[in-house]
Amino acid sequence: AGLVVTVTESFRRLLIERGISSQKVVTISNGANLDFFSVGARDNVVRSEHDLGDRFVVSYLGAHGISHGVDTVLRAAEILKHRKDIVFLLAGEGAMKRELLALKESMVIDNVFMLGAQPKRRMPDFYHASDVCLVPLRDVPLFETFVPSKMFEIMACGVPIVASVRGEARAILARSGAARLVTPENASALAQAIEWMESHPRERERMGVAGREFVCEH
Repeated sequence: AGLVVTVTESFRRLLIERGISSQKVVTISNGANLDFFSVGARDNVVRSEHDLGDRFVVSYLGAHGISHGVDTVLRAAEILKHRKDIVFLLAGEGAMKRELLALKESMVIDNVFMLGAQPKRRMPDFYHASDVCLVPLRDVPLFETFVPSKMFEIMACGVPIVASVRGEARAILARSGAARLVTPENASALAQAIEWMESHPRERERMGVAGREFVCEH
């Protein structure tokens, strides 16, 4: 190849370590369409459709695969089941979806809505309806090189993030000022971060603004 393009700096370094010339490997990161993913109204059709009212909505929107650790989200929801003002909204499909549905049923919790995959045109509405969006990954060394592209969409919509990631994704979110960061696959830490976000509306607003500005700039 005349040129090799990677979407993260971590991937670029790995290729160079394998002997590819650094002169022919460049990083072009993922991002977000700033016109399509923009700031919008919190009280919208998604809240109406699912009777969310004015509850604090914690969303995970994306693949339910082996790398994402969505089971930790469900365990955090179980910890917070006494908080009737907090609700979890999960939307997506993937290799782990059936197991996750079974796990939810075994927990006997009523604070989680699990939906199928949503069309892209509806994603901004789901982000806008969310008070916080989650960006989780499993605690596996390989995933330190991953940067979930959904975090750029979330930031572009001006929504604060609770992220349980390491490596490059964690560094980007730390720079952005748009997220509260916790250890991957730690349900207790995730639940605590969600409760902190719910009780600090001004900080959430500041994070949302910072995230939008970061994506616009970078």
